[in-house]
Amino acid sequence: MSVIDVQIQSRGVMAAEDLYDFLQSDAEKTVDIDAETGKITAVSEGITKPRIAVNNICNGRDSCLVHSRVPYADFGFGGTGTKTGSWPYRISWETGSHTAKVWYRHGYDVVGWGTKFGPHTKANMNAPVTAVQVTNYS
Repeated sequence: MSVIDVQIQSRGVMAAEDLYDFLQSDAEKTVDIDAETGKITAVSEGITKPRIAVNNICNGRDSCLVHSRVPYADFGFGGTGTKTGSWPYRISWETGSHTAKVWYRHGYDVVGWGTKFGPHTKANMNAPVTAVQVTNYS
């Protein structure tokens, strides 16, 4: 293996063999990879990337993108993290129990739908937009 001297958070520098064994183990870990070279640039113990799930319904805890036209569904986002996609004809969004932010496409630009809002906030748009990213911070 050509990966040597990769820092593992809380373990320090490891020999190549030890690193390889750690990468093959069932321990929770997050691995960052350089897209250009394919090489590992960092390894952290634990799952450090948050998870977010999207559903075609909204429950009371989800942040929610609300549609303005049938047959489009509302979309709920549970958990924490960021989800990108294309959700056309959105007229409002609700934070549910999350601190959250939404972005939408305006021409060729991606624009924040307001700011990051705290829980139990509803943000209305004066015309339908295509939402492209949802981030639940908590």
